[in-house]
Amino acid sequence: MTRQIDNRVVLICSSDESSWRPNGIKGVPIGSYSIGIDPITKKIRSERLPESCLHSFSHNDNGTLIELSSEGTGVIAIDTIELPRSTLAVVRLISNQQGHDIHMVEGVKAEDLSAYNWSLEGKEKFQLYKDPSPPARWKGDLNEWRRSALYRSHQQGFDRQLEQEFASAVRALSIHITPDHQKVFNAFITRACADNTGLFWDIRKAAAVYALQGSFCQNDLNRMVYLAQEGIAPQELSFQCTAQQFIKALFDHCKQTSEALSDEQIWDAQTRCDLLTLEQLLPIVRTKSKYKPFLYRWLWRLDGKPDPSLIENPDLYEIYREDLIADRDKIMAAFGIDGALEVDYRDQVINSMLRDDGWTLVETDTHLDNEYKGQSLHEESEELESE
Repeated sequence: MTRQIDNRVVLICSSDESSWRPNGIKGVPIGSYSIGIDPITKKIRSERLPESCLHSFSHNDNGTLIELSSEGTGVIAIDTIELPRSTLAVVRLISNQQGHDIHMVEGVKAEDLSAYNWSLEGKEKFQLYKDPSPPARWKGDLNEWRRSALYRSHQQGFDRQLEQEFASAVRALSIHITPDHQKVFNAFITRACADNTGLFWDIRKAAAVYALQGSFCQNDLNRMVYLAQEGIAPQELSFQCTAQQFIKALFDHCKQTSEALSDEQIWDAQTRCDLLTLEQLLPIVRTKSKYKPFLYRWLWRLDGKPDPSLIENPDLYEIYREDLIADRDKIMAAFGIDGALEVDYRDQVINSMLRDDGWTLVETDTHLDNEYKGQSLHEESEELESE
């Protein structure tokens, strides 16, 4: 049979599954999906077929990787296969060798497999295009686009890119552990934290950063790698895992910990450790208004004195206008001179906002020492006169 669809499926397992053979669920034959493009919507459409297109399978990496491949024009219906017991994840590649421009790489973790939809509809986010549309900035017509060096380069490198995407997905999902093992790992780390304050705060800081911005910072990444290599003894775990799996499980533990942290705990870590800068925190507070009072308290963290940015940053002042007016006496005690607020004369945007709110200002050049560090104003004047 002609191979018009390149469909490969990799089953990633935690144990040796060399004895596993592909069989249908409860004795029902393994099925397939047809694949095509809807002429109206121009999106992928598929239909479940009773015929099997499974062509071959093989075991690799001591039985922990199983690859299935198809033949003909169908796509293997993974939801009709009795998967190995130790399956960690499934990755599939679909590439139409003739006709429609349909190519995708899709990966699913074990905990999501039972409810996953393996049909082809609605999978645009997984698609890669060998014949892409011109970029938005393109000024020529379609023919000119297809003659361009950029288009030709994409065409020539597409097959390699597709293979790289497939290999990367397999590598990424190979470092996962099972949900049950993750629970055991979480309990192991929790016990270790109870006896090690430094480890507790390493986890708490990483979890707080993730809770605030939805990602880890570079310092967290470096610290987790160090802990996995030097700070924690993986041999004390009740199950075996690779170094990469240990690091991944540690990050997953931090993510799960972040979900359990209260807002107070998150900002306690931010206040104690200065995890993120004001520049990083400001856009977070704009999108998560519940953090507004916490950031304001953080800006008063230095012995109860206000951060100068409150009267220097227009965006920050706009957010906390009412709070600053309510705390006028404290602001004046910190930045006032003879009943007037000392401000930088060059910051006319914020100065105008302050005047509108009734603040009496005295404009100075105090902040010029950021440019002329170590120079007195007399030396500075001489330098300017000599130019």
